[in-house]
Amino acid sequence: MLRTILLGIVCLLVLPPAFAQKGKITAKTFVGKWKVITTNHGKASDIKEEIEFKEDGTFEWKFFGTKTGTYELKGNALHITQKGMRGAIIWSNFKQLKDGNLEFSPTIGLVKTFEKMKD
Repeated sequence: MLRTILLGIVCLLVLPPAFAQKGKITAKTFVGKWKVITTNHGKASDIKEEIEFKEDGTFEWKFFGTKTGTYELKGNALHITQKGMRGAIIWSNFKQLKDGNLEFSPTIGLVKTFEKMKD
């Protein structure tokens, strides 16, 4: 039991720096059109998913239809509130990769990489 607790404490102290983001992520980082290029640690996405974050805090998400609403960055979590729905979808654990792409883990075991689309 004590060994498990100590291992947990060590993981909390050692792992965060290993997963530190490459660049500071701000709300402006998200502005623009993005497409999902990979899911599950590099596997090419076979589902078309695109999202546009606008400067006014609104979004248009094309993923099994088109969804609209608002977004807000709170710390390292992006809160996405769809029009007509209660509560927000929360995307967290963002990292900005060297190539400018964004990677995040919306759920345990799933990682998505977004590539900024050219206008």
